[in-house]
Amino acid sequence: MATAQENRVAFISKANEDFVERLLVKDFNRRIGGELNSQQKSALEKRVKYYMTRVYNDPEVVDNSVQNLNKIVLQAVVPDYISYLNRPTRPSEEQDMEKIRNDVSSRFDVMQQERHDSGKQMPSAPKFQLSIEDNEPPTLSRLEELKKQREQEAYRYDPNMNEARMSPEEVSRRQGADDMMYKY
Repeated sequence: MATAQENRVAFISKANEDFVERLLVKDFNRRIGGELNSQQKSALEKRVKYYMTRVYNDPEVVDNSVQNLNKIVLQAVVPDYISYLNRPTRPSEEQDMEKIRNDVSSRFDVMQQERHDSGKQMPSAPKFQLSIEDNEPPTLSRLEELKKQREQEAYRYDPNMNEARMSPEEVSRRQGADDMMYKY
């Protein structure tokens, strides 16, 4: 019967470590349906060493046999290594570019929506219905008022017009004067 100290020395030996690694490599080759690549093997070796050292240094696990200590290591390594294999990998350049394109496209859509939502409210359509009440101005005079208002806005905002700073009344007065000059 081996003593606790002999079990611990046998557990931490290189031969036992290689045995646990070979066992895990075979198991994971079977699980993934192929061979582990060098990076995956290296990650598995690091995990085995880490957990073997942890179990070896754990004061609560002093009286166990080598098989029980190996079982504790296997129970710790397997779920950790499975999560390593299932982690998301670095996306390829194509996936990066697709993500950027989608981001630009979605940002453009958001900007368009903001512009649409923040735009000025469209004025309500004027009412050109006949009024039953006498106190409202006739529809024709309302049309004339709207026409003058629209012309005033056009004069104010059109930078190409020389008369932009003149009121519509001043423009019509000058046009009338011009008409009189050309009549004679």
